[in-house]
Amino acid sequence: MEPVYNIQQLYMEVVDEMFGGSYGGIEFVEWTPKPCKGYFGVYHSGGRIFINSLLNSPSVPREVVKFIIYHELLHRDNLYHKQRAVGSTPAIRTR
Repeated sequence: MEPVYNIQQLYMEVVDEMFGGSYGGIEFVEWTPKPCKGYFGVYHSGGRIFINSLLNSPSVPREVVKFIIYHELLHRDNLYHKQRAVGSTPAIRTR
């Protein structure tokens, strides 16, 4: 199947728009070989980013794919999500 989005072009757009054209430490950004369940994107230490090929579809807006790339780029400096989501804090649960 021919790709809908050029992942490298989207990556460069994100770097230009969000980081002023420079963001080091990324080895590659690629589509997953086949659609995956459970995640939209994943960052592996060493700067390897995989974006779920399920998102490589005309039904998914390009800005959504760019946001997933942006989110995964942020894991270069913050590898893990917080263990507790904001919505699960005691103050939120008692509302």
